[in-house]
Amino acid sequence: MIRRLILAMVAAVCLSTPAMAAKMTAKEKCLRNILDVRETQEAEETPKVGEKAQAQVDHLLEIARHLCEQGNFQYAESLLEIARGMVVSE
Repeated sequence: MIRRLILAMVAAVCLSTPAMAAKMTAKEKCLRNILDVRETQEAEETPKVGEKAQAQVDHLLEIARHLCEQGNFQYAESLLEIARGMVVSE
């Protein structure tokens, strides 16, 4: 009986770990989206933006990071959409 209980507990832990690892919190997703914009910006195939546009993108990402930290994910995502558009449209 104890053996079955231990096996059941091990099975539960093994099955739940991947599902929990796959779940990201809204904050983690928000911060990951900021990193994605940065990576897109630094990619070789992405045209480089001018200094002024770069400063604006950096400022938008800084504000978006702050909004993510504060839990304002909707507003952060709106700023990230603008930043993405600026990065890929140049």
